Amino acid sequence: MKSKYTFSLFCVLFFIVPNAAFPQGSVKISEVMFYGLSGNNEYVEIFNSDYGKAVDLTGFAVKYYTSRPDTIISSGMGLALKPRSYAVIFEGDYDISSGVYHGLVPEGALLLKIKSGSFGSSGMSNTANRNVSILNSKSDTLDTYSYSADNKAGISDEKIIPDEGSAPSNWANSLLQGGTPGYRNSVTPRDFDLSLSAIKLSPLYPKQDEAISLSLTVKNFGIKNAEDFSVEAFLETDMDSAATEKVYSDRVSILAAKDSAILTFRLAGLPGGSCRITGMVNFPKDEIPVNNKRTLNFSVSPIAGRYNDLVINEIMFAPSTGEPEWIELFNPSNSTVNLKNWKVSDRVTQSYIIRKNFLLKAGSFVVLSRDSTLRNYYDIPSEIIKCSLPQLNNDGDMIVLSDSTGLIIDSLEFKAPYGTGRSLERVDPSGPSVEPSNWKTSVSPFKATPGKPNSVRRLDRDLELREVILRPGNPFSGSRIALTAKVMNTGRNPMDFRLQLFLGRSDSLQKEEKLSESGALHLNPEDSLVFQFGYSEILLNERIFVVRILTDNDENPANNELVKQALPSYPFNTIAVNEIMYMPESPEPEWIEIYNTSLDSVNLKGWSVCDVYAAPSSVILSRKDEFIQPGCFMVLSRDSLIHTFHKNIPSKIIYPALPPFNNDKDGVIIKDAKGTVIDSAAY
Repeated sequence: MKSKYTFSLFCVLFFIVPNAAFPQGSVKISEVMFYGLSGNNEYVEIFNSDYGKAVDLTGFAVKYYTSRPDTIISSGMGLALKPRSYAVIFEGDYDISSGVYHGLVPEGALLLKIKSGSFGSSGMSNTANRNVSILNSKSDTLDTYSYSADNKAGISDEKIIPDEGSAPSNWANSLLQGGTPGYRNSVTPRDFDLSLSAIKLSPLYPKQDEAISLSLTVKNFGIKNAEDFSVEAFLETDMDSAATEKVYSDRVSILAAKDSAILTFRLAGLPGGSCRITGMVNFPKDEIPVNNKRTLNFSVSPIAGRYNDLVINEIMFAPSTGEPEWIELFNPSNSTVNLKNWKVSDRVTQSYIIRKNFLLKAGSFVVLSRDSTLRNYYDIPSEIIKCSLPQLNNDGDMIVLSDSTGLIIDSLEFKAPYGTGRSLERVDPSGPSVEPSNWKTSVSPFKATPGKPNSVRRLDRDLELREVILRPGNPFSGSRIALTAKVMNTGRNPMDFRLQLFLGRSDSLQKEEKLSESGALHLNPEDSLVFQFGYSEILLNERIFVVRILTDNDENPANNELVKQALPSYPFNTIAVNEIMYMPESPEPEWIEIYNTSLDSVNLKGWSVCDVYAAPSSVILSRKDEFIQPGCFMVLSRDSLIHTFHKNIPSKIIYPALPPFNNDKDGVIIKDAKGTVIDSAAY
């Protein structure tokens, strides 16, 4: 630090930027079309992330890879890029009035060109990764993006979050042919975007005239709750589109942002041959309808069989070091089953279980393993069959159980998130094996239950508090909030209960405060209900809510309680950066002054501050309650030496470990506890 150099934020901005075009650093590359369908159809899209000021693009240039910069020129619309707006920079010989993007670019976008006929010497490469940069009138690099040449023709690279940096993780291939020149990128999260992400079939290899279970997974990729949409499914037999039949239709009242819903239905009496299920989500508000449809092709065996006479009941696919892999089978039928010449397979290998008679009685277990030393790891009351099990993949695999005639008796596809060192247990032997909710990681203290009833099995009396929903889902400070609880009866018997809502305390010595309690409620097995508490409040600061099920004789009380955090969001500029001491005279510490522009006190617990240039770092302002009152200042100083240089500071001071600020140029960004940018300043 060479000398004392401090200004208020207003003065810094006034002297560095003489016109309303500042900050030029708000200009970011947001899309690159480097592989046009044909001819002169490449473009670079830029975005002005500033909320209040336009940017004068006079003298700006696009630099492609190692070529000389291409100066940006007007196409007749001027060179002023408005706040929060896009500009599309075409090749110099592109015809704006009749080119392939005519009608695709919205009227509000700024259309520009480069002086030369093409980017670089002969256009952008579509076979090798290259850098594209945007330069200001002083030839300073404002933003650079290195595209990955893995696109098909007509597919651009798009930035996911336009306001954030150009790291590869913030870019993706466009979902739309021709890209999105001049408007919001197709890969940017929408308010409303439902996707039919999966269709699953159980059994995987169905037989003629047997009932099959189909599940449709709907994912809400939007940032808002999706309300009142329908899901349909259509069946084609023998791949004859003329014989399409609607086999399922249902309405969903609400699906929370980033949440998923699995809708399951059953079909019976299918003929043998090829079939196709087409699922469809109907949601008028959907902003990306292209992902609302999905198909599943499958074959129905014309041979009748005895599906689920035996079931795959438990799997140890990723055991601890030294323990062999194993599979547990269970006979849920009323008859003895002979396992002679039965087979088990994964995706690539099939092996015999046993080549001689082996009778498995009704209601009994048997464990299959390559090594009989399995008994060294568990107390196993059932028999163990030593056989050449396929080597199961730790990151996911398929297991198929077939009888001596080759008929599929049970099948399962599993994925890695179930964890390692613990087995994967079936919840209900009579439930579909393909249903993810019918499988859970063992909760046994021994990490598995080979030859015994599963630790996650369906109990006689078991209520589960599935979810606590905050409404609205992302409340702003000052919003009125309410809470809703979803309860599921996962047991086998009807149950009576009540729901209680408490205000939780961060201090364990403080007692919880009961806020609300439901009346008497009732649920039959496999039913669920959604209950809205009568309590509501204005959210000003972080609140912790606890919801409990109050009932008698629940066999699994561990799933009867959930905690919900309500953390308010804040409008932009609620807390403003008001003054920055970025180059003080040693040993005075660097410091920042902030100001509460709102009419309410704001709790800075969990808020953060970060710098911008070189190696940006972020620090938490406070990990405990720290309030800044309305219309008041607060100083953030690296240490208490600030009092040596400023004797009478009337405002509150806190001492976070501020990131070091560059003396030449840098910036300050203030984020709330949710990571939302509340204010920023550059100098």
